[in-house]
Amino acid sequence: MAYHDLAGEYTTTTGTSDCVLTGAVPGFNTWELAGVTNGETVKYRITTFSTTNNRPTHSETGKGTYDPSTNTLTRGTVESSTNAGAKIVLTGLSEVYIVASALDYYSGVNPFASYYQAGAATS
Repeated sequence: MAYHDLAGEYTTTTGTSDCVLTGAVPGFNTWELAGVTNGETVKYRITTFSTTNNRPTHSETGKGTYDPSTNTLTRGTVESSTNAGAKIVLTGLSEVYIVASALDYYSGVNPFASYYQAGAATS
């Protein structure tokens, strides 16, 4: 599974549907500009906000696949959520990011091992 830095977009999707990404969050890149490719599986985090006071209401992390032709994240396996482990209900005001999750760190798998083995990190 690949990781992509600074990939963060808005979605106006409501309910528990797949997320149609609608543009970069300020200070971030669109998923496409961050290098996410067609059909790629990524770890994502969604935070949805109240439409009355703009405060966060629920969050979810999971694995999903990206389709650049429709700019859609298919919400696959939910790893954790504030909705008892199920998909959160999106309000139409949400942010979606590519992230590493706690499961990556505590499963004994180092998500950054290939980065360091490839010599990309220098001291």
